[in-house]
Amino acid sequence: MNIRNLCFIFLLLYSAQIFAAHTFPAHIILKTVNGQEIDIDSYKGNTPVYIKFWATWCRDCMKQMPHLEATQKKYKGKIKIIAVNLGVNDDQSSVSNVIKKFNLSMDVVIDKDGELAQKLNLIGTPYHVVVNRVGQVVYKGYVDTNPVDDALQKVLLENGKQSPNNAQKHSVITQSESINSDGLQAVYYFATWCDWYLKSSRPNMSQQCVRSQILINELSSKNKKIKWRGVATRLWTNEEDVRKYAHKFNVSYPLEIDTTNQEIFASRIRVFPTLVLLENGKEIYRTTAFDETEMCKSRTELCKQQG
Repeated sequence: MNIRNLCFIFLLLYSAQIFAAHTFPAHIILKTVNGQEIDIDSYKGNTPVYIKFWATWCRDCMKQMPHLEATQKKYKGKIKIIAVNLGVNDDQSSVSNVIKKFNLSMDVVIDKDGELAQKLNLIGTPYHVVVNRVGQVVYKGYVDTNPVDDALQKVLLENGKQSPNNAQKHSVITQSESINSDGLQAVYYFATWCDWYLKSSRPNMSQQCVRSQILINELSSKNKKIKWRGVATRLWTNEEDVRKYAHKFNVSYPLEIDTTNQEIFASRIRVFPTLVLLENGKEIYRTTAFDETEMCKSRTELCKQQG
C-alpha cells in the first residue's frame, strides 16, 4: 500500500464531523528559515491563518507545492500562509532546495522539535490546518485543493464570531504497555515505511533503514540481558503495518506504536531510525548512524554477547 492510499484510509476511518469549537493552541511562536519570528497570536482577531505541514521526501507534498504557491499569491495580505516542514528525516539544505525549486514566497518554517505537529495531532503529511480570525481551527485534514480552498473562502467570509467547525477528529490505536525501566533498555525508534517509501526519493536513507533493522535484530538476539523495544512513529502507521514490518524483517523483540507521540516527542526523536540506550530509565547513549564498530566502541554492553 502506498502512502497516498494509506492517508486516504486514515481519512475515512479516523475522521468525523464534529461541532464543538477547537481553538488553535496559544503562545505559538515559529521561526522561519530566514530567522524571522512569527507570533500566531498576533493574527487573532484580524487575519485567518493557513498552515501546511510537508516533508521534502513526501511525494504528495511535492505535487501540492504549485497549488500552495498559487494559494499564497491569491490570498497574500488576506490570509497568513505558513509552510511548515515536518523536521523528520530532513535538513536545512533539502528544505532550501524545495523553496528554490517551487519559488515559494510564503514563510517557511522547520518544526525542529516537533512541538507544533504534536499540538495539532499530526499523523501524516501533507497536513492542512486552517484557522479563522478568532483562532478557531475550521479545517484539519490531508485532502488538498477543494476542501482547503472551501475552508479558506469560508474564513474570509466569516464575521469573526465563534462558530462550529468541521475539523477532523482522529482516533488512535491503543499503545502497548511500557516495560519495566530497571536495568538496561534499548529502544529502537523506527518508521514502518522508511525502507520502501523512501527507496526512490531518499535511497541512502532507505538503505540505512534496512541495514539498521538487520543490525538491531542481530544485537537483540545476542544480548538477552538488555530489554529491547521497537517503537514505531504513528506517522502513516497502523497495527497492520507494524505486523507486516515485523514479519518482513523477522523481528523477535516487542514492537508498538507511539499512538500519542508523547514518547517520541519527549525523547526528541527527529530522525528514524534512532537507537536510544537507557540505564534505569536514564539515557546513556543514542545513535542514528548504526555503524556497528562505532556502536560497540562507544557502548560495549550493546555488543558484548550476554546469555
